[in-house]
Amino acid sequence: MRILLLYEYSNHDKQMDRLGVELNRNGIESSALNIVSFRFRNYDKSRRPLWLVLLALVHSIPKVRGVLLRLFRTSCIIKISKRFDLIDVHYYSTFYDSIIPKLKEQGKKIKVTVWGSDFFRVDAKRREEQRRIYNTVERIQFGTPQVSTEFLKVFPECKSKIEIGHFGNNKLTSIDKQLSDSAIKKCKKQFNIQENKIVLTCGTNASEGHRHLLLLDEIANLAPATKSKFFIVLPMNYGGTPEYISKVEEKVRSIGVPYLLLTDFLSNDEFAKIVVISDIILTIQITDSFSAAIQEYLYAGNYLLAGNWLPYDIFTENGIDYRRITLSSIKEGIEETITNFIQIKSKNAGNRAKIHNLSAWDSVINKWIIIYKKMLN
Repeated sequence: MRILLLYEYSNHDKQMDRLGVELNRNGIESSALNIVSFRFRNYDKSRRPLWLVLLALVHSIPKVRGVLLRLFRTSCIIKISKRFDLIDVHYYSTFYDSIIPKLKEQGKKIKVTVWGSDFFRVDAKRREEQRRIYNTVERIQFGTPQVSTEFLKVFPECKSKIEIGHFGNNKLTSIDKQLSDSAIKKCKKQFNIQENKIVLTCGTNASEGHRHLLLLDEIANLAPATKSKFFIVLPMNYGGTPEYISKVEEKVRSIGVPYLLLTDFLSNDEFAKIVVISDIILTIQITDSFSAAIQEYLYAGNYLLAGNWLPYDIFTENGIDYRRITLSSIKEGIEETITNFIQIKSKNAGNRAKIHNLSAWDSVINKWIIIYKKMLN
């Protein structure tokens, strides 16, 4: 069995690499191609085709990048796909409207792995364009049953194609290194956070979809006694625009709570430090799927406050306690969580093992293998 993973965002590189490595470790030959940068990886460590290496080098020259994509992307994918039995498309964007029919003409089995916003954040016209392609592929995969249920409300004819299987989490090992009391104390000192402060993390990146300004408006209205008990962390190191980040910093500076706003790139080990110093993770983003970042905060012992529209039923189903909030109950949710934090934190003691069972690669890879084998039988 030979599988080609197609994707287009560089921030998906590590997830694709880990999926490919795990598949190869389990006896399934796999490779991955970034259809924008021409980054190609053979996870059996065989040599990459020279022409792909050259394309990737030329793509690094900004002035020729657009021309390169227009002239060579489709032919590159067609050529490289010939040696594979199955193509797994990750994040269904408009480019695949033309390439998937060509791959089907070659007789390829195709799965679309929906990441979330490629379904939730498209309009009705785009969904009709997607429908044409969804009706031709063999399988459509989702991270959670909750997202697939929403999908089937729009595409009921695809019911027989649905598969559920999520990615493993690449960062759990890095978090493990920082979970001792002494390591957490050291991390808090590094970021100038008083040991007695409850650390409240707002969102997981700088995307405007996380609605940081709304969150901070609600925090500003908390009682002074409550504000005095916590410290705010704002991870803004990817997504978003400089203008939006400046607005968020201006807002957080005005509310009278000490804060840390992160804009620099963080390695896995640096990110782990941020996760372990946090006590509460708060998210009211517009849409989400099975968020890797939220899993990481839960693994590190955080309590989750999440919008009740987000598809996090999988946490409840696996015995992970968290609080659902509405836009009108954000302030109440924060106030009560801060006030009762000692009792709430004691209930989270078992979350680490639950998230490991749910999200470690050795726990999830078999589901991917079953899906691929089913497609080729």
